[in-house]
Amino acid sequence: MKYLISLFIVLFVGGLIVGYAAFVVWALSVAQMPWWGIGFVSMIFLVLIAGLIVAFFARIKEVSKEDKDDYRNY
Repeated sequence: MKYLISLFIVLFVGGLIVGYAAFVVWALSVAQMPWWGIGFVSMIFLVLIAGLIVAFFARIKEVSKEDKDDYRNY
């Protein structure tokens, strides 16, 4: 149970990456999507991944702050 959230996060991010790769292959081969359309979707994907990374590091900073101040509770 301890690592269940981490597993879901890894599966979610992995699913995003695999889904994006499948989209690019589909857009280039089947749909003949223009490059600017693929670039636009790529920017949305990059913003989503950047947001996840920022949230991850903010959570790490919050957890490490809790560890330092935890001694005051005793």
